[in-house]
Amino acid sequence: MSGTSVIGVFDVVDLPSDHPDAFSDKGGKAIRATKTKGYLSFGPSVTGYRQPPKFLDVYFSIYIDDNKGDNAKIVTLDVYDGSRNKTLATQFFRKRQFKAGIFNLFKLRFRVLDNMNLEFRIFYEGGNAYVAADKIAVVNPEKIKLKDHDDILSLQVDSGIETGGDTGGGDTGG
Repeated sequence: MSGTSVIGVFDVVDLPSDHPDAFSDKGGKAIRATKTKGYLSFGPSVTGYRQPPKFLDVYFSIYIDDNKGDNAKIVTLDVYDGSRNKTLATQFFRKRQFKAGIFNLFKLRFRVLDNMNLEFRIFYEGGNAYVAADKIAVVNPEKIKLKDHDDILSLQVDSGIETGGDTGGGDTGG
């Protein structure tokens, strides 16, 4: 995997959600402004990522309609390892950390461990804002860095990935 740049690209619309107000919109899933908390998406239960590299980056592409008003928590992003029942990386984002009216990229870095069963999760914090997410991408930070939404849309999963297991499916490009 040391020569691999793009490990996985996942369409949020294809991932499960437990939020009662989640619906398909903007090429992914969305939640209208509400105070109700819940997962906009979680999954896809990816297995087989191996070293090298020691770390991977996961990018989440998320849209917000309005970043004005209060500066409430909007989403918490995390990388969860179901085989260990452990969160490997997590960070929350407030309304003013978004640029309104466009898809924003948010990145988490996590350590690659043996026998991982990964979910890349987007938890809506009930921040009373319309939020949509369309793509999640896992990349080798030694080989690639994403700057904007167009970058994530143009990604293609490298063929011949040496993951040693199921990559959980996902998209092969824009």
